[in-house]
Amino acid sequence: MSRKLPNVIQNKHLNSVSMMLREFRFTYGYTQQELGEQINKSRHSISRSENSKNITVQLLFDIIDVYDITLDEFFSGME
Repeated sequence: MSRKLPNVIQNKHLNSVSMMLREFRFTYGYTQQELGEQINKSRHSISRSENSKNITVQLLFDIIDVYDITLDEFFSGME
């Protein structure tokens, strides 16, 4: 039985995910513009994701792919 992933991160986790996105971007030395260019998104899209406005599951996957980390590695930083 396959389970469908939600399209957006649930509200109760948005702040934590947003904070981690920002921390990883700082750690890897990207500006919002540079990260956006890597995944073909606007700087505004990256800003919105870091400010708990809009984080899709696809955006999260695209960003962690740039950092060459797994979803587990990303979420282990939230513990």
